[in-house]
Amino acid sequence: MTSHTTTLGLSPQPVADAAPMDGSSRHDRAGMRPRLLAGLGDGQRVTRLDLSWHLAIHGPLPLAVRKCGHGSMVARLEASALRGRGGAGFPLAHKLAAVQQGRRRPIVVVNACEGEPLSSKDATLLARCPHLVLDGAQALGTDSHATEIIVCIHPDHLAVEQSIQAAIDERVDRDQIPTRLVTIPAGYVAGQASSLVHFINGGPATPTTTPPHLSQIGIGGRPTLVCNAETFAHVALIARHGPTWFRSVGTEEQPGSTLVTLSGAVTTPGVIEVPYGAPLPWMFKASAPVRAVLTGGYAGTWLSPQTATSLAWSDSSARSLGASLGAGIVSVLPEGSCGLHETMHIVTWMASQSARQCGPCLNGLPAIASGLTDLVEYRANRMTMDSLMRWCGMAERRGACAHPDGVVMTVRSALETFATDVEAHLVNTCEVAS
Repeated sequence: MTSHTTTLGLSPQPVADAAPMDGSSRHDRAGMRPRLLAGLGDGQRVTRLDLSWHLAIHGPLPLAVRKCGHGSMVARLEASALRGRGGAGFPLAHKLAAVQQGRRRPIVVVNACEGEPLSSKDATLLARCPHLVLDGAQALGTDSHATEIIVCIHPDHLAVEQSIQAAIDERVDRDQIPTRLVTIPAGYVAGQASSLVHFINGGPATPTTTPPHLSQIGIGGRPTLVCNAETFAHVALIARHGPTWFRSVGTEEQPGSTLVTLSGAVTTPGVIEVPYGAPLPWMFKASAPVRAVLTGGYAGTWLSPQTATSLAWSDSSARSLGASLGAGIVSVLPEGSCGLHETMHIVTWMASQSARQCGPCLNGLPAIASGLTDLVEYRANRMTMDSLMRWCGMAERRGACAHPDGVVMTVRSALETFATDVEAHLVNTCEVAS
């Protein structure tokens, strides 16, 4: 994995011990109290909820949910309108129903690999609230007659590994479905759902093509339900409190709360919990004048401060601005920093993370990274810019997975948001520090 440092204070690995910031004033202003992060912060000295603390805060899963295979979770999830929190936002009820229609008993996979460098929400959940994630996996596994639950993480997340393994050990005599931890090789695309299944089945941690879909044939040929760690945590709360409670915050179209990782020029970096629809300016306080805001992470979108101010944290609001929320990421670039320089580092790293299985990744991403490097280092001209846009068009929607699409989105947004910087770099007059 190629290392780099940027003005945003990024590293190619998520911060496993990022502290959840769930102060009461922030949640009160949003009309909600912490849900996923309940029991942490607000003056509490508890930094991790072991099983006893977890039960004291949340109570046990209802007996009806713990009964094997009654099939009621699909209806609950459909009424809740819960969508996956890994970035794609697919309705969980549809995924669960597809798995339950299989002829063989399924396997449930908790995807906590979090290969996105700017995200630490899943690491925070597993390090601080592991039992909430495991409760959700047990609820869906029990509902589906699953034979096994597998929790997938990347290496080098020692705090996460220790926390989740301790939680699994604490529950060994309580849970109906056996649970094990699997370490997936580091890499951005290694955390993609089909990559996990490919690796667990004995292959490399690289994406595979569909069909068949994982809900039909996954690990060991069984139907496999793969969901993001945060998604399972929401399931655990819906199982306890029901759809009406879940929908009591958020928007009608996108109900509930979500975790967001803040980084860059913010006064309090880390992981916060917000209701959908929360205004972006409410979510953080900048520590310096803002040059731009990156939403959605390395496969996300650069927004000007003016555009970012109008963003309410929801997919529909983001789409209206041509932006993406990704896996819940906000990174703030301060004035005095070069957005093109930041984007060059992002794209160079993303090019190094491809599975090298298709032309857009093998040839397109290195070409795009090279064009950006030429631009940043004052070697570009108008023909370079034409080539850069052509390469983006050739890479988009032609990859074996969505990896090239995310890079293209980031590049295009950078060229638009930092248009004045582009012109300055073309004539070698940029005065912004790189």
